[in-house]
Amino acid sequence: MRYSFNNKQMKKNILLAISIFLSINLFAQNLAQTPPMGWNSWDCFGFQVVESQVKASADFMAENLKSHGWEYIVVDMGWYFDPKITSNDGQLKNPPQTIDEWGRLQPDTIKFPSSKNNLGFKPLADYVHSKGLKFGIHIMRGVPWKAVSKNTPIKNSTLKAADIDDPKLNCAWSTAMIGISSTLPGMQDYYNSIFELYASWEIDYIKVDDIAREFREKDMLAIEKAIANCGRPIVLSLSPGAAPIAHADFFQIHANAYRVSNDFWDDWGFITEQFKYCNSWSKYITPGHWPDADMLPFGKLRISGPDNWVASLLGDLPQNTVNELSRFSDVEIQTVFTLWNIFRSPLMYGGYFPDSDPYSIEILKNDEIIGVGKNSSNNKQLFKTTSNVAWVADVPNEKAKYIALFNTSGITASVAVTNAQLGISQSYRVRDLWSHTDLGTFETTFSASLPSHGSGMYKIEYDSLSTSVNQLKESVEIFPNPVKDQIFVTTGHSFQGKCTVEIFNAGGSLVKSQDFDSSANLAIQVSGLKNGLYFLKINQATASYRNKFIIVR
Repeated sequence: MRYSFNNKQMKKNILLAISIFLSINLFAQNLAQTPPMGWNSWDCFGFQVVESQVKASADFMAENLKSHGWEYIVVDMGWYFDPKITSNDGQLKNPPQTIDEWGRLQPDTIKFPSSKNNLGFKPLADYVHSKGLKFGIHIMRGVPWKAVSKNTPIKNSTLKAADIDDPKLNCAWSTAMIGISSTLPGMQDYYNSIFELYASWEIDYIKVDDIAREFREKDMLAIEKAIANCGRPIVLSLSPGAAPIAHADFFQIHANAYRVSNDFWDDWGFITEQFKYCNSWSKYITPGHWPDADMLPFGKLRISGPDNWVASLLGDLPQNTVNELSRFSDVEIQTVFTLWNIFRSPLMYGGYFPDSDPYSIEILKNDEIIGVGKNSSNNKQLFKTTSNVAWVADVPNEKAKYIALFNTSGITASVAVTNAQLGISQSYRVRDLWSHTDLGTFETTFSASLPSHGSGMYKIEYDSLSTSVNQLKESVEIFPNPVKDQIFVTTGHSFQGKCTVEIFNAGGSLVKSQDFDSSANLAIQVSGLKNGLYFLKINQATASYRNKFIIVR
């Protein structure tokens, strides 16, 4: 198989495009190679989290969870607000906020006393780092309203805040920020200035809000470039969801994590919706770029007071939702954790660790379940009925698979998966990853009895797969298209009916999948694939064809 160029000009164009791509995306090359795992302050404190609570969360994580892979401590929205501002004040006109002389938000010094004397979050980041953990913050797209009102200068720029604002691009649900025009100069200057500040604070993780669902492409690219320019590796997470799946290829390249749903809360109805989102986005799972199913609302939640909007989502009065343990049952908590790991979502615990119930904490220590999220590939929904769901994933470099079974009905029921559904030709051994027990050998069907809303996660080991594999002809050629970033595969085979083309990286992870109608000439999108060795597999109803190729640009 060859990877070649039709002419010298085509090669020149592609090399130019690659150099531009790499100059912007270098920051993401080695970050978040497994889904990030950590704690976020929103579900328990909203706008009103304070420094002592953040430190207590870091202490707890370091002592109890760091050894299981948990590492990020993230302060969510509102760290620049006066302590009296609550989550119900999102539409408050000109909310009080703290900025520096360059119009950049600063931590409120009452809530975060170590930030006094213009130290910002550096002292708190130092504390988190001293625990062997990483520190993150939440920001909003745009420029603070106070910076525009005072027309503060933009650092390292001749422009000022009022030169770049565009109120037509304001957030629909928060008045804290004013949109930045993408048609006027200065957007990049402002984002460069704030990420220079965050790098000086030694921030490791940034959650950017009001940007994914709205698909603010120019802001996303400017933020991505600002991270690349700031000199510090920073994981980039985009919110809120649902991110538009029509732009999935963009998110798959330009963010380390991106939300696939609106806010997820502790009611079974949210779980049923999440199955749909996870199924739709599973084909876009890529190391370093994770579809995000949102935070885990386990443990002690909503401590700082009622949130009217969240109460409406839960179908309850605000006063009934305050300072309570998660409304999920233990069974439902296990189901959420099972789905998040088989989907390989980032794991961000939403409850306050010190006040959480023991079960919510112990579930975070199951290394076999977490291992599925950290080390699996080709994750996908196997089937879904009105009462059950099954997911499957490959175990890299092993003759094994992970399967997750879910009983979504209101009664205890058995959920079964057959050898034919799994593509296995003979008996296999099953291990229960929740109970850490080996269940024995199964011949043709594996079935698990699960409680209502319950789940199970299993590892199956086998000796061979029932796949018919023929080699592609040696005449296969791949030619790049510099405009559409496609490769054309000429196989010499005429496929009857539909076929699916899958590309796997050298580590065995699926990186691209496309469906085609009957055709011997297949045009495959390869945007985002790095140079290196890949395995191509063409699947049709009766057989599969495979070969390897090398991308050398």
